[in-house]
Amino acid sequence: LSTQFRTRSKFLSIWPAVRYVAVHRDADGNLDGALLVSAPVNWQIDYVVVRPDRRGRGIASALVKAALTQAYLTGVPYVMLTSKESLRPLYE
Repeated sequence: LSTQFRTRSKFLSIWPAVRYVAVHRDADGNLDGALLVSAPVNWQIDYVVVRPDRRGRGIASALVKAALTQAYLTGVPYVMLTSKESLRPLYE
């Protein structure tokens, strides 16, 4: 998954603000997707990353649902996600 971040510095720059991490593992326990949320009160979903060979299997959707469920359970008042127009159907 580390190859999905354009630069290591980009990942490290948001890490101090990360408040929630969701991960998805395959049947063998290998990490095949991750989601990072930042912001202390209202949540911003910053990254949804899925291994290229695992895309199209509902992993990103499962990660977003897990984050929304956690936000609801912890009383987060607002969750925001911005993405490319081409990815909009995934998040809707």
